[in-house]
Amino acid sequence: MEVLEALRRLEGDDRLLRLEAVCALGRMGEAAAVPEVIRALLATLRDGDADLRGAAVWALGSMGEAAAVPEVLRALLERLRDEDGGVRAAAVCALGRLGRAATPEVLRAITERLRDEDPWVRRHAALVLKQMGESAAAPEVLEALAERLWDEDPLVHELNRVSSARPAPLHPKSDHGQ
Repeated sequence: MEVLEALRRLEGDDRLLRLEAVCALGRMGEAAAVPEVIRALLATLRDGDADLRGAAVWALGSMGEAAAVPEVLRALLERLRDEDGGVRAAAVCALGRLGRAATPEVLRAITERLRDEDPWVRRHAALVLKQMGESAAAPEVLEALAERLWDEDPLVHELNRVSSARPAPLHPKSDHGQ
């Protein structure tokens, strides 16, 4: 599907065609990161359909640094507070893929998602922070990762264990701690 065809479908009323168009734009990656496409995807982030919002977040993240403009960063940071956990998880991943977007504000926002009510969001936040490597090795990030070492979700626990760059304190409920 071409960019123009995808944009035309995105403006329609058919939910499935709109979803297909958003996904097609995301698969095009950086090649689709033109102002018209970015505007259309930003508008889709305000859609009432969580699947469309999540797909638009994914598509923007798939465009990498080419989409790392202030409007996109602001919109993705807003989606970190979306009512839908899938959209929040997608926003964490998208922010991680935007490269130069790893500003202190973005890093802080992803770190806050380690405390999200949804384990899926916490998993993605831990994974993105792990993938960011040294750029995410700020003291507040390491402290948040250490707090999640005993997350009730075993995958979050494991991601945080291998992500933490300093030894974690003993578990507060452990017989070995004080």
